[in-house]
Amino acid sequence: MLKRVIFSFLSAILLLTNSCSLNVPTEEPDTETEIRHNLSTTQMYIAHWQASEFGFYQNIWMQQLSGVRSGSVMEKIDRYQMDPLHTNEIWAFYFEYCLLGLETILDQANTLDAHAFKGIANTLKAYTMLMMTDSWGDIPFTQAHFYFAAGLPVYDQQQDILPALLEILDLATDQLEMANEPGSMLPESQDDLIFSGDLDKWIRTANLVKIRILLRMANKDSDYSQVNQALQSLQLLRDNADNMLFPFSGSGTSGTNPYYYYDQEVQQSRLGSFIVNLLKQTDDPRLPRYVRKNIQNDYVGSAPGQSLTSASYIGPGIASATSPLMMITFAEQKFIEAELNLRMGQQSAADQAFAQAVRASLNYMQVSNPDWETIHADVNNVGLEQIITAKYTAMFLQPEVWSDYRRTGYPALEPFDEKTIPRKYIYPQNEISGNQSNIPDPGTIFDRVWWDNE
Repeated sequence: MLKRVIFSFLSAILLLTNSCSLNVPTEEPDTETEIRHNLSTTQMYIAHWQASEFGFYQNIWMQQLSGVRSGSVMEKIDRYQMDPLHTNEIWAFYFEYCLLGLETILDQANTLDAHAFKGIANTLKAYTMLMMTDSWGDIPFTQAHFYFAAGLPVYDQQQDILPALLEILDLATDQLEMANEPGSMLPESQDDLIFSGDLDKWIRTANLVKIRILLRMANKDSDYSQVNQALQSLQLLRDNADNMLFPFSGSGTSGTNPYYYYDQEVQQSRLGSFIVNLLKQTDDPRLPRYVRKNIQNDYVGSAPGQSLTSASYIGPGIASATSPLMMITFAEQKFIEAELNLRMGQQSAADQAFAQAVRASLNYMQVSNPDWETIHADVNNVGLEQIITAKYTAMFLQPEVWSDYRRTGYPALEPFDEKTIPRKYIYPQNEISGNQSNIPDPGTIFDRVWWDNE
């Protein structure tokens, strides 16, 4: 049985949204009203989950953050001391709130024959399931719904999950296309908090999630032809206006950016020294947007295991009360294009895509700087390390950074205590003790998921 546990970072949100049920309480249930409410609520759950401990742990291992409070969970993660208890809540929250919400939407959309809601829910299902399998490897997938009835699901292997996610995304894009038919029920801005019902942007987002999956499969097979073909043929993001972002109003706990809330209320982490030093070394215009000055009026990061409580907090471009959460961006897409062009021997195209990627990131952060870009964006003969390191900077605090590191070995991070950078999460204690017949070998944080080659 999946034991219900609510961790402190999200407990206030769950209480405020009456999340013991995803349905709107009405005297006469109205499925259309319910599905609209459930879509906005589930999107909010996903955004807060991504920016919760689920994301913090890997952001710390990627040295974009650092755990600093003595004896805290984040300090233990910073020192590679992950315990099965540390992953109980993030696992449970995903299945009990994020996935249950998406499956509820799919059930209601089938009743209403609401293709747009099906397509959005399936896109988000693939987006979030990819993050889950990236983090743990083998996970419940085909039987994940067993959790909703207090059952014990079997685990699917990652090599089976990834192709299944591609099929879900193919279905999602078909459903989104079908939603353009006259008379189709469409989401409105208050329902779809991410794209305000713009189905074309959802199609482009679903296609970029496909690219993410194909990158992992290409890494496993050392064959990038399929993902390169997909990049050339699919409808993808056109510019920053197509970025997948979750907005925050700054009002109430659920409407407040989670990083801002965490820095104000929890204060167990600060900026990592690697990212801060990287920004300072090049006088990067994003520095004041990513990093707040500390009490000594300086930009300072904490190295792994250093526990420097005087290090800087996350900056206002990422962690003001109203800063949107970056989920998928045009800059990411252009960095992928640069990488694939490089791997396919198209150097000039790689250089061009790299320059576009860097400029897209600075433009999004509202710090465009032509002089700086001439030096750091207009690079001739860009290499893989330059591409992935620049992508690491542009995708600050996004989970995809950890996957890029495991795929490429970049950026060149120095691990804590001469160990190796952790490569997967430990399975939760509740699964180890309650689902013994199905859980794989729990392993260690230094084991590799299926697509992560030696």
